[in-house]
Amino acid sequence: MIRHLAPLFLFASAPALAADLRDVCPDRPGRGTPPCIVDAGHMQVETGLIDWSRDRRGGIASDQIAWGATEVRVGLTRHLEVEVNWSPFNTSTITDRATGIRQHVQGTGDATFSLRQSLANPDGKGFSLAVQPFVTAPIGHSGIGGNGWAAGVLLPLAADIGGGFGVGATPQVAWSVNANDGGHHASYGGVVSLGHPIGGVQVGAELYLVRDDDPAGHTTAASADVTLAWVPPHAKNLQFDAGVNAGLNHDTPQLEFYIGVARRF
Repeated sequence: MIRHLAPLFLFASAPALAADLRDVCPDRPGRGTPPCIVDAGHMQVETGLIDWSRDRRGGIASDQIAWGATEVRVGLTRHLEVEVNWSPFNTSTITDRATGIRQHVQGTGDATFSLRQSLANPDGKGFSLAVQPFVTAPIGHSGIGGNGWAAGVLLPLAADIGGGFGVGATPQVAWSVNANDGGHHASYGGVVSLGHPIGGVQVGAELYLVRDDDPAGHTTAASADVTLAWVPPHAKNLQFDAGVNAGLNHDTPQLEFYIGVARRF
């Protein structure tokens, strides 16, 4: 996969799809993961055009930007899909506001490979449940990637609760790389979400909480997030999205903003 070209692929022409295809169901936007499966024999490309986070605390300013981060999902069977996720260009800038000393790193990110197996309702409707093991390969630039292999599992679930509202949750546990010695430690937590359409736009609210037990210093990332997603009425295989994440503690960037697009082929 060549992520630099992925945004172009999103708008390329594609063969007509059968009328009985499931509703398009991207992983974007938001931190949560839906339990739906891409139709067998079809591919979905989901690209974050830009993802920018900012933090200003204790005299330190931090800005992180990811350009063109793309996930490719391919339906293997009615209940199973394979995914590859990679970010081709990232920048990290940390500035000491008192001294003006600035550290800037840029480069590619790590690649994550995963399988999603539906356990109930692969179209994501009604009550839907899936399991998604993943492994992350350390191909990223130093200072951008995780500097070691990592693995974990997600348990995406969702349900319709009436009145146009839907709820979702993504419990997760991972075996993450230590910051200092290359060993591994546990991280765990998840996302809960609530969504409802307003004027043709799917509006969502999420609460994100993940504990990371790195021996170098335990952290708990927490944020309150808002997501927006729009599927054009006459382009049912296309979705545009945006989102804002607000950090709730000192372990989380104060503000994150992103926009993206997804296209099914």
